[in-house]
Amino acid sequence: MPSSSATRIDALIKDRSTLRALRSLALQLQRRQVAGPSHVAAITAKTLRSVVSTTKFQNVEELVQVIRAAGGFLQEAQPGGV
Repeated sequence: MPSSSATRIDALIKDRSTLRALRSLALQLQRRQVAGPSHVAAITAKTLRSVVSTTKFQNVEELVQVIRAAGGFLQEAQPGGV
């Protein structure tokens, strides 16, 4: 069963390629395939830029909600004890 943040991400982000990129980054983080704070920051920024550019929103609050959900999804993927 998917986690609540994964379900929330599916409901907020409709673009399949963006969802795929977000899930791919989460998996890379879980597997520790992305190393180093600057590399993690760069790839996260690139992925979030994709989220913002493909998300349809009516107002800024909706956009902030999507960004927070995507960020929370990636935070949950980050291995503990970093």
